[in-house]
Amino acid sequence: MWRLNKVRHKAGRPGDSVEELKLKRREHEKALRQARRDRQLVSKRLLLNDDEDQSEVTMDTNSGEQDVVAVLQKLHHSGPERDTHLKALSKALRDPSAQLTFIKQENSMHLLVGLLTGYDATCRLQAVRCLHDLPYKEKNRI
Repeated sequence: MWRLNKVRHKAGRPGDSVEELKLKRREHEKALRQARRDRQLVSKRLLLNDDEDQSEVTMDTNSGEQDVVAVLQKLHHSGPERDTHLKALSKALRDPSAQLTFIKQENSMHLLVGLLTGYDATCRLQAVRCLHDLPYKEKNRI
């Protein structure tokens, strides 16, 4: 017993029973889960607000059908501004008439899937955003 007094880490601390340790661990795990949920919620909100804050992409969604056709033609050609065109397409696809135009265009989905499987990570991310914005609708028109 005299040795346990010298080696404090082996001696049981008063007030630390097994149940209290389990309770502390559960509370800590609960706090970690809540923090992870909050981070995911904030990241989803940031994705939606990110497009609204960007001033570099200026596309009028009132003439969305013509814009979608023009952006698709620009996307067929490779270049460094492909990321900007994908952002513009993602913004335009929030309009239901532009969605219908996009779906009716030949090879439009094939182009997005090709960009989704490409080597450029930013283009892949923007292609995912375009595919995510495609079913975005207020009314069931598609």
